[in-house]
Amino acid sequence: RGGLSVGAAESIQACDKELSFDALGALQSPLSELLRQRRGLFLEEAPLATLLRALQDEDQLGALPSWLLRSEEADAALLEAFVSRLEALGDESAPRFSDPFDCLELLMRRRLDSA
Repeated sequence: RGGLSVGAAESIQACDKELSFDALGALQSPLSELLRQRRGLFLEEAPLATLLRALQDEDQLGALPSWLLRSEEADAALLEAFVSRLEALGDESAPRFSDPFDCLELLMRRRLDSA
């Protein structure tokens, strides 16, 4: 795999921007709300396959540029949104992936990592 997927890059960069503004003390209410809404829309509206790829890229720490700021909260929100949307769709979620077993593999790996 060569680099980050577009979905992963967008998710990670949104988190990086929010954390950067916060570190500079420039994360004021309007900007904070805008960035929060942007990240929320991505989690709600991005295709499930895009969220899966973002989670897969996240698992490959070498795929992430070291200068990007990361947040455990944002990473957890990405996984939570993905699982929530999968549960809401039930059996209808499988056709949304080129290989549904990639999704199952990721979820099983995450479950084992958290156990």
